[in-house]
Amino acid sequence: MLERLQCLLLNVLSSKIARITIDFIVIVLIGLLVFRNFLFSCYWPAGGDVLGWISRVYLFGHDLRWTYTWRPHSFGFPENIYLIDFFYMLLYNLLKDPVFLTKLVMFLSFIFSGFSAYIFAFKYTSNNLASFSAALIYMLNQWLASQLTEAHIDILISYAIFPIIFLLFDLALENGSLKRVLLLSLGLTVLVTGFHPECTVIYGTFIFIFLLVYVIYPSSLESFSLRLKKTIKVTSISFVTCFLLSAFFTVPFISNINAPYFSREYSYFLEETYSLTYRNLTDALSLRAIENWGYVNVIQNVYYKLALPNFPIYTLLCFIFTVALIITLIFRMNYRTVFFTIATFLSVIIAMGPYSIFWGFFVWGWTNIPHFAVFRAASRWIMMATLSYAYFISILVSVLTAYLKGRHPKFSGFALNLNIGSEKKRESAFKKVKVFVKPSDFTVKAVSRIL
Repeated sequence: MLERLQCLLLNVLSSKIARITIDFIVIVLIGLLVFRNFLFSCYWPAGGDVLGWISRVYLFGHDLRWTYTWRPHSFGFPENIYLIDFFYMLLYNLLKDPVFLTKLVMFLSFIFSGFSAYIFAFKYTSNNLASFSAALIYMLNQWLASQLTEAHIDILISYAIFPIIFLLFDLALENGSLKRVLLLSLGLTVLVTGFHPECTVIYGTFIFIFLLVYVIYPSSLESFSLRLKKTIKVTSISFVTCFLLSAFFTVPFISNINAPYFSREYSYFLEETYSLTYRNLTDALSLRAIENWGYVNVIQNVYYKLALPNFPIYTLLCFIFTVALIITLIFRMNYRTVFFTIATFLSVIIAMGPYSIFWGFFVWGWTNIPHFAVFRAASRWIMMATLSYAYFISILVSVLTAYLKGRHPKFSGFALNLNIGSEKKRESAFKKVKVFVKPSDFTVKAVSRIL
């Protein structure tokens, strides 16, 4: 009997669907552990912006007020229609409790960030352990914890959904089928009408960079012209469809019926970024929490109180993420890896703001790029690096598990364009040589032993 139970358990664990179910249950249990005092109490939640969200749920839950472009409270002001308010209206009509609804949405956003990161990583690794590792990185980092204590619910929702939208974009580019393009259109509609405006700009910028990398990066499977045609097809259909689906938001936006937040005159002083950007590279690469307005009576300063005393946790995290990036570049060199590498460094540079080595470009952008001066908390750009880390960690775990199972992964190699020439007194000759670099078997064995 015991042997039968053991065999049944092994069969269940060897099934990918069963493993996914178990991993999702574990993610929910982690969420319940984190939110246990939050959900199972009658007290109001804390957080910097939580009262605004409770009142928003209450106000827009009546008389279809979420569809109004004019907010009647106070002296009145124009506002854009957000898809998230429709979601709130439906839940409010079911629960009739704006306080518990706010708690529930924060909890669901937290666990869904784990689900979406898991699905995202599973697409590229087909490995349950690697996907679960990516989910843990994406949902248990300090930057996300600071957004929870701040009650930035729209940022939490944006953060949780974007891995799925990115996956839809990548799948649409793979074969360009109409079904996938239409699914992408729905995802982009959520991106435009349901995300925090800053998240829309951040993620939209990196989607544009992803398209450029996809088109430019050389591929032995697809020619440049084919990649360009697929990109034009996918973007033209999805963007037009997205514009039509989000007309309730885009048409008033184009007509300049916008919230004051979207005004060109709306901006912050550059000095306000000093306390809301990363002051050193280690903090940025380790996703350290720096936004410090919520739970001040419990955690006086998240920057210091969330650290482990007498243990270099942030240095260790930097080392792990760096190793994961290097291993991914070695074993999985493709346009996705190139994009996530670029996204990591670019998001870190912007998140460091005036403290980065490129501070001059940040200051220039603050005064010259329209609407860039609203990014007072420029550290939020690091949210793209968290998705990159989830990708790198999933590849690292996938490589390690393949090695432990006896399937030594192979180096992908990479192409180099070299200029070789010789210069004499009155003449010079140069020629371009394309070299494909692939490590020897000895190098593979050496790296495998290190792993």
